[in-house]
Amino acid sequence: MLDINLFRSDKGGDPEIVRESQRRRFSRVEDVDDVIAMDAKWRDARWELDSVNAQFNKANKEVSKLKVAKENADEAIAKVKELAARRIELEQQEKDAEEAVNTLLKKIGNIVHDSVVVSQDEENNAIVRTFGLDTKRMEEKLPNHVDLIAMLDIADTEHGTDVAGGRGYFLTGAGVLLNQALEALTKFYKKNDIKMGDIQGSVKGAFAQEPEFAVSEDQAPDASFSGKGKRKNESKGITSILTMIIEDLEDEIKTAVKDEAQTQEEYEGLMKAATELKEELIKKKVALTNAISQRSQERSDEKADKNSNELDLKDEEDYRAEITPDCDWIIGAFAKRAEARELEMKGLDTAKSFLSGMGNPEALLQGKAFDDQALASIKFQALRR
Repeated sequence: MLDINLFRSDKGGDPEIVRESQRRRFSRVEDVDDVIAMDAKWRDARWELDSVNAQFNKANKEVSKLKVAKENADEAIAKVKELAARRIELEQQEKDAEEAVNTLLKKIGNIVHDSVVVSQDEENNAIVRTFGLDTKRMEEKLPNHVDLIAMLDIADTEHGTDVAGGRGYFLTGAGVLLNQALEALTKFYKKNDIKMGDIQGSVKGAFAQEPEFAVSEDQAPDASFSGKGKRKNESKGITSILTMIIEDLEDEIKTAVKDEAQTQEEYEGLMKAATELKEELIKKKVALTNAISQRSQERSDEKADKNSNELDLKDEEDYRAEITPDCDWIIGAFAKRAEARELEMKGLDTAKSFLSGMGNPEALLQGKAFDDQALASIKFQALRR
């Protein structure tokens, strides 16, 4: 996980380096901005929590002072309780923000070095160095160490594992013959009281040292022959050689079994990692499938809502087209009808005044000389249609 200070410009970090690394990985560059935004929230929560902690400590000291002075501390105690509750709330907010930052950080890989080839697959990887290619055998299905032991009939690892555990084995073939020869020689030397001296143990130290010369390494060794039986005590060399051969054979078997166990452990580790990765990818696939299904349903719902809204819109447009002529007629005739209604109201008011005796009746008569005989022909203008 990357150091959060790499994302903080005020701490000497450079977020652009992380963004460029994400581009080289063909990963989501916006993850860097998400980390920066969440880190800002965490820092704000941390600052506010520190501020409340300081206020809480100060309020606690104030309570202590009031109690020592035997004064009323109820108000101070209430403030302490309020700050304590606020502190618990801020601690949870700060913890959630920190966990969110760490979760986002885990999504971003390590910074890609400038020497790394930018590519989406391994085909364009640069070869830094090679070794062992000139001696490595490339045949298919080459046997491993344990297979070779079984093929050469040197040891039986299956029964040895059953009896002694994971690295147990029984010597077979040449190993058994060498052991039998060693036992026979040892028995013969003991029976005939032949002193063998110290039998050489592991050969690893014997071949690691240079030989010591009595005179000079450039002088030929003594070639004179001794009499019969003079060198009988040197028979221990045969036993030593057999012992060294057996130890070499056993060392090879132990090394082969150890290498096989290590290889098996590495294989199991890789298999475990592959299994976990497979399970994680399956979970992601299921999650994506569910998300796609949900989005498809939401899309269908939105499409249905759209069709319904389009039908409502068409109904509204048809209704508008239907009432437009009537509305246009009302708008055009409104002024005329209003003027006619006004004249009608004035005539009614005048008639009402006249009938009640409060108005001037001469104003309603036609402009001619008064004629009692023509009374019957008097007409009221306001009542004309």
